[in-house]
This record gives sequence, C-alpha cells and structure tokens, in this order.
Amino acid sequence: MSLPAVDLNSLVATQYLSAVAVTLTLYERLLVFEKEVELIWRQPWSALPILVLLDMYGRQASMLFIAYVVSGISTNISDSLCQAFNRFIATYGLLSTASIQSTAQYNEVYHACGVPHRPLYLIGAYAGTLAYYIYVMILLVINSLNRPRKRDFEIIKNLYRDGVWTLLVFTVLQLARLMPAIFGGTAQTLLTPLITWALDGILSFRLYLTLKQVEVDARKGWKTVTGSQQVFVFEEVEMDLK
Repeated sequence: MSLPAVDLNSLVATQYLSAVAVTLTLYERLLVFEKEVELIWRQPWSALPILVLLDMYGRQASMLFIAYVVSGISTNISDSLCQAFNRFIATYGLLSTASIQSTAQYNEVYHACGVPHRPLYLIGAYAGTLAYYIYVMILLVINSLNRPRKRDFEIIKNLYRDGVWTLLVFTVLQLARLMPAIFGGTAQTLLTPLITWALDGILSFRLYLTLKQVEVDARKGWKTVTGSQQVFVFEEVEMDLK
C-alpha cells in the first residue's frame, strides 16, 4: 500500500503515540495494582467489578495488539495479520467507539497496518458521545445554580462535588477524538484514539477505585448489632444564627 508523504508522517506519529498509550496503561497498572487487589480482588464479588475488570484488562490487551500492528517493529506483519486486525476492531468496535471499523491494509515501507479510507461513521459516533457529555454538564450546572446557597462561591464547590471537572476531562478527550475524524486525513484516523482511549481508561478506573474506597470505608464503619432492642439515631443540624 502506497501512501502520500503526509500520510506516512501521520503513520509514524501514530506509531509513537501508540507506544505512549501502552506505556501509560502499563505504568498505571503498576501504580494502582495494590489498590486494585485491596478494593476489588479482596472484596465480595458482584457483576459490576467483574465488568469493570473485563473492560480494563480487555482495553489493555487491545492496546497491545493495536500498537503491535501499527508499530512497524516486526517484519512478520502481513496482509493476513491486517485482515485479523480488521476482524478484531470490527468486533471490539461494538464495545468502544475508540475502535474503528474499516479495511486496514499492509504498508511495505513501515511494516505496519494502515487505514486507506477514513470511516465517516466515526464523526457521528464521536459527536453523539460528545453531545451527551455536554448535555450532562449543562444539567449539572443548572442543578448547581438552582441549589440553595449562602454565597455564589458555593456554585463552584457544588460543581466540584458533583464531578463536573471529571466530566470536563472526558469531554475534552472525546473532542480530541472528534477533531481528527472531521478535519484530518485518512492516516489521522488512528492518531488520537489510542492515547485518548488510554487516558479515558485510566481516569475511569481511578474513579471506580475511589468509589470502591468509599464503599469499603463505609462498610468498616458499621457493626452488626445483636441482642439489643434499642436503636439510637443521631443527626447533626447546622444552624445559621445571623
């Protein structure tokens, strides 16, 4: 497969960014593995943690495979592997819009699989998700503005508590996927999805670990009451005497 010079430059950039994405995910694994064991593996199992782990480890395995076929580090890559890559991304694309569904072809110069045609459906997929994030963000802002408050500064505090800054990061990552799909060429299709997909996974898993930490801490604070017929309820009331 022959590509113009600009596409070859984008392919080289994609190779480096795919290596960065894999490095980020593996390094993150080392940073949070101890907490993962403590908050997930040693806790009672349910459907949610199983799904979270399947998504997280499936995401990392997918990144390793995608990075391999676009890296050019092996001369064993051929059209047959690119076809396997097609089937893989077509299957995993059902689970993540960060994957692409197109016909990858082998590039003899860089020993890598490339996408000769930009999949236009990505614009709709990315734009739809971005619109959803913006819609949720608007709802959070409206909710914070309508909430009773003593000072206007509490609006920022309420937004922070509701997680609007985390949502803002997800919005920026989605926008970084959408821009190359709209304005980029064929080779730019894979330029940002891998790195943003890695950051998206890191942020999502850390957020889940934070929620699990709150759940585990709350469980430790409660003790089973046996042999008692009395229950005492304490409520703290804040009063403004001004």
